[in-house]
Amino acid sequence: MKKWLSGFLIFALLLSLVLPNLSKAKAEVVPVAVLDLDLVKVLKTAIQPVQVVVTFEGDGPPTKAHLTLLEKLNGRPNLDMEG
Repeated sequence: MKKWLSGFLIFALLLSLVLPNLSKAKAEVVPVAVLDLDLVKVLKTAIQPVQVVVTFEGDGPPTKAHLTLLEKLNGRPNLDMEG
C-alpha cells in the first residue's frame, strides 16, 4: 500500500510540473509558397517584370495581411479580385 501511495504522489508531483506548461505550448503555422514549375522557368530567364496571379488558401477575398504581404514583396499597390 505504501509503494502505491508513493508512486501516486510522485506521479502527481511530476504531473503538477508538466500541466502548467501545456497551455504555453503552441503549434507554429508556417506558410508554404507553391510555385508552378513553368513559372519558375520563366522567372529564371525573365528580363522584364512578370505578371502572375497569386492565390491564398481560404474562403473569401484576401485579408489585409495578404495584401500587405503582396505590397511588401512588390513595392507598389496590387489589384485584388474579391471572390
